Amino acid sequence: MTFRLRIVLIFSAAECIGSAHAGDNRQQTDARRREYEDEFIQGARAGNKKVVETDWRFEPNVGAVAQQQQDEDREPAQNRPLVVPQVSQTELQQARAEATTERPVSRNFCQKDPVLSKIFSCPDFAQAVFVYRVAHRADAGAKEPVESLVDDPKFPCQGCVNGVQVMTWVRRRILDEKLNPSSQNCIVSTLTKTLNSNTSQVRTHLENFYKERGCGV
Repeated sequence: MTFRLRIVLIFSAAECIGSAHAGDNRQQTDARRREYEDEFIQGARAGNKKVVETDWRFEPNVGAVAQQQQDEDREPAQNRPLVVPQVSQTELQQARAEATTERPVSRNFCQKDPVLSKIFSCPDFAQAVFVYRVAHRADAGAKEPVESLVDDPKFPCQGCVNGVQVMTWVRRRILDEKLNPSSQNCIVSTLTKTLNSNTSQVRTHLENFYKERGCGV
């Protein structure tokens, strides 16, 4: 008889004792189980069977013990990763609808502004405003007037500066100021890079950016 078979037999016997004496208390049931185990071991030895004694004992509540240990090992609530609730499709659709309605307003604002209309691609400006509104639908960015939004450093107007329009504007300035035409490419390149890095200051600092262009002129 192997160790595993002995455990199974004792386990089954314990279950039978418990079922037959459902009215007994826990102490009486344990006493009957120990009595049966002793008889079983003596019979096995009398039949020249190998008996291996261990300290292992079946615990009927082992599942509950494991669950308790798992609960104890679980990270405290403050250390658990924050689960961000997903935005409902209805909320996202509403934000998109409102931002879409604002597209012509933003484009019209750009076209009428004396500075933006020279440097910015107004359709791209309207698209940037649309993206910003949807991304900031839950904070103040959703309601900030476009007049102040364009000067807000937090507003990433990527793709707004149009290289062709910058070149056209610079060319006119060179002619008006009778500058060396060979400086055009340098001025356009330098000014375009500066404007792309400072889109929120285009309306207020365009002339300064132009004067600080370098290029030896």
